[in-house]
Amino acid sequence: MCSRVPLLLPLLLLLALRPGVQGCPSGCQCSQPQTVFCTARQGTTVPRDVPPDTVGLYVFENGITTLDAGSFASLPGLQLLDLSQNQIASLPSGVFQPLANLSNLDLTANRLHEITNETFRGLRRLERLYLGKNRIRHIQPGAFDTLDRLLELKLQDNELRALPPLRLPRLLLLDLSHNSLLALEPGILDTANVEALRLAGLGLQQLDEGLFSRLRNLHDLDVSDNQLERVPPVIRGLRGLTRLRLAGNTRIAQLRPEDLAGLDALQELDVSNLITQAREGNLPLLIAPALAAVLLAALAAVGAAYCVRRGRAMAAAAQDKGQVGPGAGPLELEGVKAPLEPGPKATEGGGEALPSGSECEVPLMGFPGPGLQSPLHAKPYI
Repeated sequence: MCSRVPLLLPLLLLLALRPGVQGCPSGCQCSQPQTVFCTARQGTTVPRDVPPDTVGLYVFENGITTLDAGSFASLPGLQLLDLSQNQIASLPSGVFQPLANLSNLDLTANRLHEITNETFRGLRRLERLYLGKNRIRHIQPGAFDTLDRLLELKLQDNELRALPPLRLPRLLLLDLSHNSLLALEPGILDTANVEALRLAGLGLQQLDEGLFSRLRNLHDLDVSDNQLERVPPVIRGLRGLTRLRLAGNTRIAQLRPEDLAGLDALQELDVSNLITQAREGNLPLLIAPALAAVLLAALAAVGAAYCVRRGRAMAAAAQDKGQVGPGAGPLELEGVKAPLEPGPKATEGGGEALPSGSECEVPLMGFPGPGLQSPLHAKPYI
């Protein structure tokens, strides 16, 4: 019996060191398939003992202040990284370079102030990049040019005063809302396939026709809370629009039938604060009978439109030889991030098991959260 001990010890050591059987990092919860949740864990850095076969890493609201070149060096298979609601002020050059398989990166609600050409180097498979609610003032030209597979780019609620040209051929959703971009240069958006464009709260006084010259696939346009004095004529040429948001442009004194002429596909129109202001100021407001029918039909059509666009996003995400990871689900069209509550596990192929409810609900970047054995608090809406 004793002679077998030397043979068993190496075997036991090998088993203990095999990827996937290491212990869960302190202060975190682990779930299959290879998902680590470190929510509200207090620490200034990313945990170092994350299992190397991890596919999804959630470290939001952790108090993280610093990332370094080795933060993710041992996670080559990572596909989803949620660093939102931390205190990260800068991103070292090449910090994400080891993450060649990353498809979802959420840096929402940090303290970032600049994006350089080196920030996202190596992220060739990135599909979703969320940078909203930071302090970004400067983006170097070409900072996103290597992100050929990007489907969603969210830059809302930053301090941008200028925007470099965006060359993103597969982009479907772009959110620039609530920055200080008082004007957008014609041709700045080289995003021919974009379906949803959000330009709310920029202070725009007009929309240049050249800005939309290549956006032939646009279905959802949000120009609410700007300084528009009339419905921009360029909108009449966007015949594929199904959703248009003009709310909060309180300088628009009159809505004329011809302002929306030709928008036969329109299913949802938001002019809420225009109507309020017109009534209070006794300003003339003209709405064509056809528009009234559109407004009534919108009550039943919004859900259908969402499902249709969800299908388009899923098809776009599946183009690459059918290889989709946990983050290759539908567009996060409404800013919805489903809470990390107990729910069914994602399917092995790519996050298609949604939480209970409508089939059009969008899980948090493609994964509904840990299983029933490890409940977590809901992630705050951001």
